[in-house]
Amino acid sequence: MNFFFLSFFLGIFLADFLVYPEIVQRILLIMLVFLFLIGLFWYRSRGVRWLAFSAFGLVLAIFYFQFFIQKPTSEYISFYNGQVITLEGEVSEEPETLKDKTKLIIEIPGIKGKVLVNAPLYPEYKFGDRLKITGKLEEPPVFDEFNYRNYLRASGIYSVMNKPEIEKVGEFKGFSFKKWLFKVKNRFENVLNKILPEPEAALADGLLLGARRSLPDWLLDAFVVVGLIHLVALSGYNITIISKNLSIFFNWFAPRLAFYFSLVAIWLFVIMVGAKATIVRAALMGFMYLLAHKFGRRRDMSRILLLTAFLMVLQNPLILRYDSGFQLSFLATAGLIYLAPVFERWTKRWMIPSSIKEAGVATLSAQFFVLPLLILNFKKISLISFLANILVLPFIPYAMFFIFVAGFLGMIFLPLGQFLGWFAFLFLKYIVVISENLSKIPGAYLEIKKVSILFALIYWLVLGFLLRYLKRKYAMI
Repeated sequence: MNFFFLSFFLGIFLADFLVYPEIVQRILLIMLVFLFLIGLFWYRSRGVRWLAFSAFGLVLAIFYFQFFIQKPTSEYISFYNGQVITLEGEVSEEPETLKDKTKLIIEIPGIKGKVLVNAPLYPEYKFGDRLKITGKLEEPPVFDEFNYRNYLRASGIYSVMNKPEIEKVGEFKGFSFKKWLFKVKNRFENVLNKILPEPEAALADGLLLGARRSLPDWLLDAFVVVGLIHLVALSGYNITIISKNLSIFFNWFAPRLAFYFSLVAIWLFVIMVGAKATIVRAALMGFMYLLAHKFGRRRDMSRILLLTAFLMVLQNPLILRYDSGFQLSFLATAGLIYLAPVFERWTKRWMIPSSIKEAGVATLSAQFFVLPLLILNFKKISLISFLANILVLPFIPYAMFFIFVAGFLGMIFLPLGQFLGWFAFLFLKYIVVISENLSKIPGAYLEIKKVSILFALIYWLVLGFLLRYLKRKYAMI
């Protein structure tokens, strides 16, 4: 079954480079039926079964991907790129307010694909507002060091409209769970700003809600230099590490209930950040890791990881190449499954507290797997990243726990939130001080202007051979 999943992922990756005509799609459909029948009738032959289902996964992916490609017809939003047009649609996500503009994601009834509208700061618009928008629809740009077009594709956005004329024609009436979530999130942010000073309040917002816009530039730069920028990216990497460290944290005082406390904490976290699709996917990966870790063997954990990734890619194939949050969560979870047992064996006799040791092992395991992806995304490699992560990440679950509790109770009774906020402040201050001082070390990072996916593939190939060697040596992975 694992070979089927891997073949399916390979097919999705390859399919994105080509658009097939209808006749080829029909041929692929015939091949799907043929390969399925081969696997069915020659099921007892292991070699034939392996080849048939691997080929079936590959062809299925190529065929399936065609349903997610924007086509040159009027029912797809990309058809109108380059035209001045009037659209009427609904704000489908919480507006993102920046220093000089507001980003609105618009869905138009009857049209496949979303539009990103860069609107003025005022007047303000809310989730669910129905807007009439007039302006030039453009294809998202590709920058020298960042493919913004592909980044937006992962969210189903194929068109951008800058500074259009906007007329509000209606708003959502009635109850919307998503709208309620955004209200709770905004109120939670307001409480954090009342109970914490700066820049700790901005860091708390970034850690728990992924809001980087309020962080000062000097702190963002420090995070990049020391390899901690992922802390405020709200990626799947965060949630996977948090899932592991939460289980360690809760296991400290309630071993029998640690698994259930961790699950509740993860989904409360998802609700608090507005339950965006990228975060739900990342949280699902963390959930599956905890589930497999509690009830499965290591082989089962591998299968659950691939099955979870398969279901996510099935829902949106574009995330395989363009959603860094999905990629980070998948690789971080793989690191916890395959590499953590090796580090646990090596550090078994170290005379340090088990909670810090386990958190450090989880951190390093995930870091080794996601390192190439971080380099590809940020074009920098921090030479002190491992040190910074070992010093900081074990305390992130504690910081997030006190941030969450202080913010939640502060919404009920502000003085209580302010009292608990001091505990959150201590952890946040520690993170700021460590990051700031480590970033001042001369030669703390290398800037890599040209890096290709080939580097990442070679890195993971070498890591795979190394793990295979360790598997034979220790018979443990």
